Amino acid sequence: MTIDVYYSKYANSYSVVEPQSKNITLLEFDAKRITAIIGEDWNDCMKQYHEYMGWEPYKPEEDECTNSIQ
Repeated sequence: MTIDVYYSKYANSYSVVEPQSKNITLLEFDAKRITAIIGEDWNDCMKQYHEYMGWEPYKPEEDECTNSIQ
């Protein structure tokens, strides 16, 4: 899986988007692609993204199925 990281100076914000996603049209008008991250899956990409940004380690959300009553 690959995600692209964009930065908008106008909004002073970062966005992550899968390259083929239709959500790319929702980026700010001045967003520039600053890097691509390649990982095994979404969680791996987010782990690398957090490291790239210098943030605390990524904590994936729990799978909803693990919280259901059986």
